[in-house]
Amino acid sequence: MKRTIVIMRHAKAAPAAPGMADYDRPLTESGESSARAQAMMLAGINVWPDVILCSTAIRARQTYDAMRAVWEGEMEPFADHRTDLYRCGPEEIIKMLRAHDPGYSTLMVIGHNPVIGQLALMLLREEEARKNAAIADTFPPASCAVLELDLRSWSEASPKKAALSGFYPPGTEG
Repeated sequence: MKRTIVIMRHAKAAPAAPGMADYDRPLTESGESSARAQAMMLAGINVWPDVILCSTAIRARQTYDAMRAVWEGEMEPFADHRTDLYRCGPEEIIKMLRAHDPGYSTLMVIGHNPVIGQLALMLLREEEARKNAAIADTFPPASCAVLELDLRSWSEASPKKAALSGFYPPGTEG
């Protein structure tokens, strides 16, 4: 069965104010706008997440909220807000993906770089990873990598099994 993973870096966040924790940084106005545009882009390429694994950091939650507002009435993905997405590595995210119901065809992860770029590269088949190695280093805020996998169940998710369907930095159309 074809499975889709959307890997997204949170949208553009403001710098931390004096005394503010990195975790609490909010989106900028342009970040909110980019998140809404990316939601429209995903809808335009007919990618509708069933579940969104989202970091609980303010900027990631605000990215999710801006996207959800665009999709309201069209779809209601289940939000799995996870504190462990803030500081975990790509291997831990793959374990999170494996735990999801096999009835879901599309999962999305909203997280932080450098881990988001590393996750995309880790999931790609070797040849595609070599061709797209720059993704790990240049994953701008609000960018989405859409990966396709042929799996019977999410429990089979593992490195080097995905094909890159598309990489969409903000401002690109699907």
